[in-house]
Amino acid sequence: MQSWPRPFSQFLQLYGQVAGTSNQVRCLALTFRKMDEAMQHLQSNPFYGKYAQKIDKIKKERPVELVKAVQTRKSEAKNEAADAVVGAAGVKPISSKAPKGKTTLPSGAYAFAPPKKLDSIMKTELLRYKNAEEVTFLWNQHWQNFPVISGVMKGQLYDSIRATATTYDKFLFALPREQGYEFILAQFAGPEVHFTPLINYQAYQENAPECLTMVHYTELQESLDIVLMRGEYDTNTLSGKEAQFLANQVQLYYSGVEPSKTALLKLFHEQPQNFSHMDLVKEFDKLDLSALQLKAPKN
Repeated sequence: MQSWPRPFSQFLQLYGQVAGTSNQVRCLALTFRKMDEAMQHLQSNPFYGKYAQKIDKIKKERPVELVKAVQTRKSEAKNEAADAVVGAAGVKPISSKAPKGKTTLPSGAYAFAPPKKLDSIMKTELLRYKNAEEVTFLWNQHWQNFPVISGVMKGQLYDSIRATATTYDKFLFALPREQGYEFILAQFAGPEVHFTPLINYQAYQENAPECLTMVHYTELQESLDIVLMRGEYDTNTLSGKEAQFLANQVQLYYSGVEPSKTALLKLFHEQPQNFSHMDLVKEFDKLDLSALQLKAPKN
């Protein structure tokens, strides 16, 4: 039998395929080559090291799925004109149940899960007979000792964000890191916003683990004109400040407060051929957080 290079021998041993017909050997050689190409593609991302363990796990447990996911991603990148969002970022909706299309949808049409209720996470009787200022204080105090971000916004501001999200339900946000900038994919689903690192999405596709999930609670919008926000984040991926920074960007890009950011959001969907990731980075030079109504975390 032919003496294979050490890495390939290890690959054959791993899957119990040391011996077999010539067809089996050729098939294994092809599989090994595809896996090698897939890993080279993922390792070319400057943030690969941060997610290497997770990617290695799926490589061992579901190697065929990993190869297919990367091949799909590369194929989509070559056909960017087929989809506006693919053209801008090479991604698909985080949930396969999320609706497709770029036209404005009826309120709640793109939600794929029942909205979470405020009384499922907090004793709402504590808020009874309180005014907006008192509720804001109690809400932020309540979550101070939990690994979550929190915020309270005016009903009109939330309506503006929600209206924009029905048309532009996904976007990329740039997150500053020591190595440069990491891009985070966000997907709206009704009152929720789901975030995942772009490199994670490349490896896991629609099963990409989330690094942040924001939920807006509207139970008090009619009576007090406020909407409560709570965001759970993966402490192994994000710090509290980084999670808050992503929440801040959602507000800035989707509220219409800054025209340049609204224009960039539209460009991402409507003219992807003119969209550049560096446009997101340039926006950092003129960030204005003074208009935000979200609570800054301690960490």
